[in-house]
Amino acid sequence: MTTGFEGMPEMADMAGLTIIFAIGMLLIGAVLMAGRAWIWCKICSKTGHPWALGLLMLVPLGDAFLLLYVAFGKWPVHRELDMLRLRGHLGGSGDDEAGSGAIL
Repeated sequence: MTTGFEGMPEMADMAGLTIIFAIGMLLIGAVLMAGRAWIWCKICSKTGHPWALGLLMLVPLGDAFLLLYVAFGKWPVHRELDMLRLRGHLGGSGDDEAGSGAIL
């Protein structure tokens, strides 16, 4: 009497393959998450924010918060520009030598 399972691998072999596949997928996912966090750390540092802010990509829903913060928040460079404008260092006061019309 045959059971019809002669060509099928043993259950122990299938369990081993499943574990190897799961470990491989976890490693690929970890590498992709680390790469994504590294990229966002670079983006945050180039916008003037602390680079560690990019580590929010590793926290659930942190990626949505970080994207909204970078997109709609005031960047440090804009704060500095506003501060310089208030001090009168920018804005074209006309006191510079190039705009005086004098020929050297």
